[in-house]
Amino acid sequence: MPPDTPLAAAAARRHELTRARAIQALRELDRAGTPVTFAAVAAAAGISRSWLYTQPDIRTQLEQLRTATQDTPGPTIPASQRTSDPSLRSRLATALQRNRALAGENARLRRQLARTLGDQRSAQPQSGNDQPRLNRHNPTTATSSKTPSTTRHRRSRPRPGRGLKIRLGTTGGFGILVLLALTAVAVVLFFARDHRGENAWRRLVAPALAAVALTGIVVLATLHYATLLGVPAGADAAWALPASYAVTGLLGLGWGLVLKLRRPRTYAAIGLGAHAVTGQLTPAADRAGS
Repeated sequence: MPPDTPLAAAAARRHELTRARAIQALRELDRAGTPVTFAAVAAAAGISRSWLYTQPDIRTQLEQLRTATQDTPGPTIPASQRTSDPSLRSRLATALQRNRALAGENARLRRQLARTLGDQRSAQPQSGNDQPRLNRHNPTTATSSKTPSTTRHRRSRPRPGRGLKIRLGTTGGFGILVLLALTAVAVVLFFARDHRGENAWRRLVAPALAAVALTGIVVLATLHYATLLGVPAGADAAWALPASYAVTGLLGLGWGLVLKLRRPRTYAAIGLGAHAVTGQLTPAADRAGS
């Protein structure tokens, strides 16, 4: 039968269509990331596997894709999206070049920072009142009205108000400790006359423990008051400031005796708080009932 008969032409067209379906199925499987095998291509194209083996070019391309998908771990990447070896080498060279550039920039910034810190340190002795002044007759000559020994003496001298702040702050804190210790003792003495419905812990144990602890702190602070102030042990402030509280306490006791002798009603109302007008506390029984 001659090759140009209608049957031969139809067979040739059918062959080309089959090849086109096979190639299209091959590309679609690779694009979707699906493992490429003879069975998968034959099922996608609707052809037989034996026919695929008879097409050398399609068979070669299919075997290459199958080998690539089997050797690649993890999800299969389409061939069109895979990075080639030259591309990887180019990216690695670019990354190494960028890394060297960043290392050089880092070293340059470190040197610049070191120079800046050095300039700042060298400029510190020239700051404040010690900065040299230009000579009126010769502007290029710098003169200073302070000799080196005078300058060092001024730097070592403390600021005028700093010592006063430390002494007043320390003395105020010491006064608060003394007041807390006396308050704890007063609580024990107050509830010793009338329990007023309070349990032993609240009226005796807790205040007594606080009184002992605070008294110990006051004694230690008094013995080491010079250390707290930052002055020598024999300084006047080390004993005068704590003694001022003792003097104040004695004056308060004296004024209390005066009130007790000359104004007994006023003395009796001391410590009554809101009940000072009536001159008597609310009975414990009434508080319990309310």
